[in-house]
Amino acid sequence: MRVLLDTTYLLPLIGVEAESVSRDILAPLKKEGHTPVISEISVFELLAKGSKLAAKAVVPSERVSLAIQSLYKDKSINRVSLKNPSVAGYTIELRPHHSDTVDCVITASALAEAESILTEDKTLLNANTQLRRAIRKIKPNLKITPSAHLPKHK
Repeated sequence: MRVLLDTTYLLPLIGVEAESVSRDILAPLKKEGHTPVISEISVFELLAKGSKLAAKAVVPSERVSLAIQSLYKDKSINRVSLKNPSVAGYTIELRPHHSDTVDCVITASALAEAESILTEDKTLLNANTQLRRAIRKIKPNLKITPSAHLPKHK
């Protein structure tokens, strides 16, 4: 299964702990036979967060640089480009239902190129919202789960 990871799951790569998120989500995901997918906007978001923390000497700048490079070197991770026309179209459809455009791009990336999205985004996880209805209209079977409910490979 192609599983898109929200940016939260990439933060440990730069040394940032995220509450209730495993330090290494990629290894168990791959071990279960899933294909990790990330949006290009998540790479940008990771760089933005990492460079801000590096400027404050909270994390080493080398670690941030290596994390970004590793996301491009690891051929087992698929990246969703913003050049994909579905990503822009879906982002525009979702934006009226979510206040964060970056989160809309990440969700649109999952809609375009994954069967599942791992996220801790409370708005996205809430099944009774206009956002979820808009997602179901586009892709009824997209699985939206927190990492605690990582889908198992069949």
